[in-house]
Formats: sequence, structure tokens, C-alpha cells
Amino acid sequence: MLKSPWPFQLEDKISVEFHLDNTQKTFIKKDSKIKKIDDMVVSVKFSSTNTYSESDKAIGFYLMN
Repeated sequence: MLKSPWPFQLEDKISVEFHLDNTQKTFIKKDSKIKKIDDMVVSVKFSSTNTYSESDKAIGFYLMN
């Protein structure tokens, strides 16, 4: 747990990396922009969506299930 506020500000550009909790544990890496900071939660918006990228296909399939 962080002992100080996030070192970010709204609209900062960051890269996020995570694994989906599907059976393949698909790795996702996306450029993002910070849209909301609420205590220990940072909300981001992906900077781009490309329906042909493997990451975006995996996210789309994951959300549909």
C-alpha cells in the first residue's frame, strides 16, 4: 500500500500492464490517460483502440463473456 498520494495528475499519460483473469492469463499492455483519481483508485482511458490488435481482441472477447 502506498503511504502517500499517487504521484500522478489528471490527464497524465501512463502505460498500464496487467493479465486478464481468463484461462490463458492474457497479458495486456496499453498506453492510457488518467481520467480520475479517487483515494487509492486510479481510473484510466486507453489512448487508442485498434480492433485488430491482439490486446484489443482479447479485451473485447473477455468483456463479451
